[in-house]
Amino acid sequence: MDSLVVRTVTATAAENALTYIRNLSGKSNLMDAISFVLGIKSTHLRSAQLKDLIYRGRAMQEDPDNPTSPTHASQSTGQNPRKAYVTAVYEDDKRHEIRFTRTITASGTSEYRINDKTVQYVRYNAALEKENILVKARNFLVFQGDVEAIASQSPKDLTKLIEQISGSLELKADYENLKVQQERATENSTFNFNKKRGITAEIKQYQEQKAEAEKFEHMQERRRGFVVRYLLWKLFHVERKAGELQEEIEERRVTFAKEHEGQVRVRMEGRAWMEEAELDLRVLLIDLKEARKQHARVHKDNLKIEKQIKSTEKDLDDK
Repeated sequence: MDSLVVRTVTATAAENALTYIRNLSGKSNLMDAISFVLGIKSTHLRSAQLKDLIYRGRAMQEDPDNPTSPTHASQSTGQNPRKAYVTAVYEDDKRHEIRFTRTITASGTSEYRINDKTVQYVRYNAALEKENILVKARNFLVFQGDVEAIASQSPKDLTKLIEQISGSLELKADYENLKVQQERATENSTFNFNKKRGITAEIKQYQEQKAEAEKFEHMQERRRGFVVRYLLWKLFHVERKAGELQEEIEERRVTFAKEHEGQVRVRMEGRAWMEEAELDLRVLLIDLKEARKQHARVHKDNLKIEKQIKSTEKDLDDK
């Protein structure tokens, strides 16, 4: 901070610009002024309400209810405070000055200005945060008792304080949200990685199956080629064998024809011989029949002769 301007506005009041502070110069008041201009709430200041921050020294002296008041002058004298403001002149790293002004009226309302331009508190606070002045963390002043309070805090509270001072506490909700998103993204990434690994394994398996199928198809093609060659070879030999058999059949047919012709001739000769033999047999049978007849006649004649002989012999014996 380059300088600090504190003013209580009356009809004739003037500004007091502070660029440095001597000892015994009211550092507590100055701390309140700095806290006030940087947006600290009245609960953290030495007053119950913001309007109590307006300097009322003259009014208290003239207050009839104040037993220490030496006079009872009317408040229409034109010296009653109407408002008060504090301006902090801040110089950034580029040596550019920024004037932060906070005004408080007698009714207790606040007005905020940046470089003499009225703005809303949200924009005012954002401008302070841009310069790493965190109102909620109060990281710009060390109040009385803060060191002992900080030293007596637990590690958890210290961590919370550090997060508050650093501004990370303001981002806790965003951090938790981003953490959830990160965990979800990690889960999705893990799921996608496992899915990718599974797909890669499936692709590898499909590639192996494709290679096996292509190899099988190639072997099938070779087998079909071998089968065709074998069938051609077999057909060749069958045709050659068929030709040989055809020639053999033709030769046998010729031989058979010749043999058949001879057999026909022999059969015809045999038939003629048989006819001739049958004729001779019939002749022989006729001759045999005649011979038998002659034999019968001769036998009959022999019997007659034998009978005559026996009769003759008997006659001879009788004689």
